[in-house]
Amino acid sequence: QSNTLQAVSNYHGITRERVRQINLKVMIICKKRMILHPLENSIKALIRSENGAISHQRLVSKMNADFINSGFKAEGILKFYLALPKRKTPEVYYFPALDMWSSKDYSIKLIERLSESIVDILGPTGVALQWNDLYQQIIGRKGLYTLDESFTWAVVKCLRDTGKINQLSNGCWALPGTNLSRQSRIVIALRQIGHPAHFTEITKVYNQLFPEKLTTPRSINAGLQDLGVFVRVGRGLYGLPEWDLPDDGNLANAARRVMITADRPMNLDEITIEVLKTWQVSTNSILVAIQSDSRFDKSADGMYYLTQTGMTNKKTHKYSDSTSCDRVAETLRFIGRPEIIAKIAEKHNELYPDQRLTALKVSSLLTTHKELFSYLAYVTYGLVEWEINSQQYIADKIVTSLHESSQPIYLNEPEKGFRKRHGVSRAEFRDVVRRDPRLKIFQLFLGLSEWEESDFIETFTID
Repeated sequence: QSNTLQAVSNYHGITRERVRQINLKVMIICKKRMILHPLENSIKALIRSENGAISHQRLVSKMNADFINSGFKAEGILKFYLALPKRKTPEVYYFPALDMWSSKDYSIKLIERLSESIVDILGPTGVALQWNDLYQQIIGRKGLYTLDESFTWAVVKCLRDTGKINQLSNGCWALPGTNLSRQSRIVIALRQIGHPAHFTEITKVYNQLFPEKLTTPRSINAGLQDLGVFVRVGRGLYGLPEWDLPDDGNLANAARRVMITADRPMNLDEITIEVLKTWQVSTNSILVAIQSDSRFDKSADGMYYLTQTGMTNKKTHKYSDSTSCDRVAETLRFIGRPEIIAKIAEKHNELYPDQRLTALKVSSLLTTHKELFSYLAYVTYGLVEWEINSQQYIADKIVTSLHESSQPIYLNEPEKGFRKRHGVSRAEFRDVVRRDPRLKIFQLFLGLSEWEESDFIETFTID
């Protein structure tokens, strides 16, 4: 057990200088009697069993396991070893800054560079990496190209033991306190899969890796729309740019990329073969994408070539507001009547399966582009070109509902239930009722003006 010079001098009744002299003499005697060598060899054997590096904490634990019932304590023995006079090239080293031990098989500079690289790779952006990804990035660093994987793994474990990095519950490595964003978690899930996958498959792996952050396929699909981080390669299929997937965005852009690379007109089969090297879609989808894009034209001999626009227009973003608005407008024209946002989004995705939009995106388009779309009632929109008045639409909807059900509408229902049941807020409802002669309020109920009040009261009661 180590102690201060003052405590030892007080215990034995001698000066601190005398204690220091005795301590130095004991060290010299130990060295002459070759105590250093067997102790050094013992420590080195434990280091080698851990592939070349071991944290001080782990070394103490292993030594104490060997010293059970011997009366020795590893902490005291290691302090004693560090105090012994060393040879010019000792067999083992202790790194106070890293709180770890290694042998002379690995240089101090190498271990310091490796440790700094690991921390640098994982920060400061707060990324989390699986072991294979972390190791590949490490050996990509200057001076670490030929680094042995087992030794690298040993140093990573040392950094974990000393709290400099953490291993998450899903096996990923990250800096302490790293709070992964949803986007980072999706990236980890995709790396775990190892190839482009459908968002439903990504969701399953995501929930297995992050059980404390369970989510839905719809949420994952929304997160995958962050282009630059994820690459779309088919209907609901996404990959990562690091897999050398071209970030086309849509099939028309993929076909254009193929033709720009070929630098010549191509027939449909040639284009299809090249596009399918990175995209997982049907041949018909490629044909539709080309035929519906003004950047392509077809000659009499069946060869496709790029128009002047196609040669200069590098990329039409698949979610640009102009094209998205056009598709939403066409969707409403197809439906032929005003509709709620969720139904518009659902029908849009049926009509344009390779250019899907979330309900949130559709809502944003409908509310932003007032020159195209008109708000008619709660979450219900139509086209400006239909020239439908909002109040008239609500009134017609109420009248139709009353005719079909022959039942009055209870006016004191809670707001949330009222809005869900009738598709309008109570404020919109009352404002319309006051202005429309076809409607009339009977005490707490609304009915048609043609209904007799006496008959109404006798027929309908409040539960």
